Amino acid sequence: MTTTVGTDIDIAAAFLRAGELVGMPTETVYGLAASVALDEAIKKVYQTKNRPFSNPLIVHVANKSDLEWVSDKPFQLAKDLVDEFWPGPLTIILSKSDRISTYATAGSSSLAVRMPAAEMALSLIQKVGAPLVAPSANPFTRISPTTAIQVKDYFDGKIPYVLDGGKCSIGIESTIIKVNENNLQILREGAITAQHLAKYPIIQNDYSVHHPGNYKKHYAPNTPLRMVRSIKEAIKKFPSESTVLILFGKHSDFRQYKTIQLSEEKKLEEAASNLYSAMSEADSMDASVILIESFPDQGIGKALNERLRKAAINNLYE
Repeated sequence: MTTTVGTDIDIAAAFLRAGELVGMPTETVYGLAASVALDEAIKKVYQTKNRPFSNPLIVHVANKSDLEWVSDKPFQLAKDLVDEFWPGPLTIILSKSDRISTYATAGSSSLAVRMPAAEMALSLIQKVGAPLVAPSANPFTRISPTTAIQVKDYFDGKIPYVLDGGKCSIGIESTIIKVNENNLQILREGAITAQHLAKYPIIQNDYSVHHPGNYKKHYAPNTPLRMVRSIKEAIKKFPSESTVLILFGKHSDFRQYKTIQLSEEKKLEEAASNLYSAMSEADSMDASVILIESFPDQGIGKALNERLRKAAINNLYE
């Protein structure tokens, strides 16, 4: 089987209804989608990604009203958050209904759910006629894909179809929150930051909630990636011929190095949309090390630093 990349939603939906997996574009990253109604397809997601069966999946819905379908008794706070942030990059963890297979939740009674903003994703879910599980379309712990061709490169011959929605506009995974009756916990930041959620009662994350994306190593290239405070200082330790620099902002003194630019104007949102594609490009350059500076720890920069810490596990600030 050769994986096809195309834009035909009907073809993608037919594969999903038949129990196959499909690469699905969202505004965050591409997902590896399966129908939530088909247990064997959900199991195939874990197997194809080599993802532990203990790591729950995110369920994607097409309408705000679907919250009442996937969760029997969602708290009012969850409904308020849905009204404000859906469709969009916010995943909510709440108690699941019996309609949702425990394969999707890794045996848990809690469910991670979001409504993506990408029109192609919403149309696909509607065509299938059921919500879709769709973790990032990458082998477990690898860099999340933000283009259809990256999905094909990962899974060529293992899935029949990748729905091509172009480059993901946000470029990093969704914010994940656990919603309780009267407060919420932020488990993973994304484009929706703590500042966006500040008007809601937020309690400290006690790290006891099992949720997607909570493994220590994640988003990682094969090439060792080092997250540094200052590239100008760090490059003194690394030879130019085997080092790739991922830059944030204009620099004029790294001409002897291979460089990839995230945002010359130091715009965090632009850097986010380019981060994973830059990491993938750097990973293809036959380097011995990739260097990247930490971002300002504010807004979406906090989410970017969290991704880098996991991608550069045991390589921080060296």
